[in-house]
Amino acid sequence: MASKMIDLTGKEFGWLTVVGLDHMKRIDGHNRPFWKCLCKCGQYTVVSSNSLKRGYTRSCGCYRKEVNHQRYYLGGEDRGRLRSVLRMAKLRCEDSSNEFYHNYGARGITVCDEWHGDKGFGNFYDWAMSHGYKRGLTLDRIDNNKGYSPDNCQFVTMKCQSNNKRNNVYVTIDGVTKTLTEWCDFYSVPYSRVRVRYNVMGWDIEDALFTPKYQKPISGKEYKTA
Repeated sequence: MASKMIDLTGKEFGWLTVVGLDHMKRIDGHNRPFWKCLCKCGQYTVVSSNSLKRGYTRSCGCYRKEVNHQRYYLGGEDRGRLRSVLRMAKLRCEDSSNEFYHNYGARGITVCDEWHGDKGFGNFYDWAMSHGYKRGLTLDRIDNNKGYSPDNCQFVTMKCQSNNKRNNVYVTIDGVTKTLTEWCDFYSVPYSRVRVRYNVMGWDIEDALFTPKYQKPISGKEYKTA
């Protein structure tokens, strides 16, 4: 005995809402129902019961187009950016003619095997998109003595990355150590002014930070001129 047809009218499958039965079609000796469906985008389409129930068809076709658009067009710029980020990291670590090689490859800094080979960029891209990548952020190594790998990398702002560089000037005030940039941010004073006073003119850090612009050092000390 033929099984009774289940009415799908009013049911939702993905972006589709079944409006009603469109027609029956003979397939493999059986009459198969095909349903008229209204897509979320406003277009109508006709889909078989099998495709609806098994999830083979979720829209009139616009869903797949949107996914592809997001993946290959809207995400295209990010893919290009990340491809360049990984390529530049490899050059710093592996190309002895690169101007930054002495700070990377010459020090034993490497790019992990997972981010090399045919699947290297795909692995890097998937990691980046699931670990905080956004436009405007840069790839930073958490431990500057270790290489580029998922467990030693993060995405940070340029300012945060600058505070993680080996050549930063660290200053201790009242037992607390910060980079010169961090102290300037903490006290809301211009870094350029403090840097010249502290690094070039040799001022004490308190004088460099707290003396107002165009005034003599608050301590009354005499320093060399710039």
